[in-house]
Amino acid sequence: MITKIIIDHIQSPTFDGVSFGEIGQYEKLVGRAFGELDPESSLNTVITDLALAPRNAHGKVEYVVDIYILKPVDATRRCSDAPIPFVLPSAPFGHGEESR
Repeated sequence: MITKIIIDHIQSPTFDGVSFGEIGQYEKLVGRAFGELDPESSLNTVITDLALAPRNAHGKVEYVVDIYILKPVDATRRCSDAPIPFVLPSAPFGHGEESR
């Protein structure tokens, strides 16, 4: 479960200011997502050695991941039927996995 998100840097516009059709320019938000996992949950048994990790006061294991968000500079120009792609940077084997 994500408990907090911190945006450390905003690059606006990104992609050298290139405009993308009706949507226009994009900006990149770079930051960190903080969260915690329940090592007792059956959903988390696939995580190697999670049961051995230190726990916080709530009995959960805390984690931090880097996040990168690409979004239109002018959110009102977003195509309502267009999905927003995102990348999971900590996918298995160290390769990002694109989702929609």
